[in-house]
Amino acid sequence: MKFNQSARNQPAPPAANVQPPAPVTVTAGAPPSGNAPDSANFVHLLTQADPQQQKQLIGEQLYRQIYALHKDLAGKITGKVTITVLTVLDASVCFCVQVCC
Repeated sequence: MKFNQSARNQPAPPAANVQPPAPVTVTAGAPPSGNAPDSANFVHLLTQADPQQQKQLIGEQLYRQIYALHKDLAGKITGKVTITVLTVLDASVCFCVQVCC
């Protein structure tokens, strides 16, 4: 049996450049503009925000920190870390409610 040489070892088709949206909208490769709020102001903003806005605020803060270390993966890492942080916070609230009440 003879294999058709044109059918073997073909380069993979270019993958679509599909990435989940980063929680922070930025210009390609640029860090978010503006100053990060101080800790007290950030906590106040979080307490006044609805859950979706809280997720956005946390993501923006994390993105600034992660972008400084990993510019090319900042959006992807931020998304994963944000979900983890929110899961831990939610579990902590549930634990406190069960223990304290």
